[in-house]
Amino acid sequence: MNNVHSHERMSRTIITTVTIVVLIGLGVYFHTKQALANSTTMSAMPAMSQSKKDYLLPSPKTITAFTVTDDKGQIFSNNNLKGHWTFLFFGFTHCPGVCPTTLANLNGMTKQLKKLLPSQSIPQVIMITVDPQKDPTAVMHNYVKNFNADFIGATADSNTLNNFSKDLGLVYQKIPQANGDYMMDHSAELYLFNPDGKWVATFGYPTEVNHLVKSYQNIVESAH
Repeated sequence: MNNVHSHERMSRTIITTVTIVVLIGLGVYFHTKQALANSTTMSAMPAMSQSKKDYLLPSPKTITAFTVTDDKGQIFSNNNLKGHWTFLFFGFTHCPGVCPTTLANLNGMTKQLKKLLPSQSIPQVIMITVDPQKDPTAVMHNYVKNFNADFIGATADSNTLNNFSKDLGLVYQKIPQANGDYMMDHSAELYLFNPDGKWVATFGYPTEVNHLVKSYQNIVESAH
């Protein structure tokens, strides 16, 4: 009887061990498969892999329909994203560092791209304020035109900004100051849209000029 019980215990142990090995094997297989898939996606855009904060979407994504007011008082919507590439950025005019740095780098990128690409491949740049209370249309106009005459400034209502938060992961909030005023805290990513008006990539801060140029060229060339 002892031999029988011993044999049963040994059989259960073997079965348990085999089951664990199989589960581990499956886990390794699927993890490796996913890693290879991600590697393939990123290797198609080598310049994008230079920064861990940058990423290329697995497939272009349509965002919620939106309407904002540009710095000329005209309506700017999803339709205005179509027909050309677009860099979308969120900020505010009283921003002490991130916003002016990003816009200056976008200006530098635009100048370089004009020497490298045909005019139809030059992206439009739009900055939407996260502080419409202090950044009305005229203020946005003066601010963005200081960096580049072709840049577009825009204002949006809270519902539209909330939709951008849901779709793009935009984060922003008011930070009260001791003097009763406030500052804004916000995410600093750049969002790239293709000529179909779909979101295709995100660039994390800081966005250096040469990196933007190389990454953008890679994405545009791969789209043809």
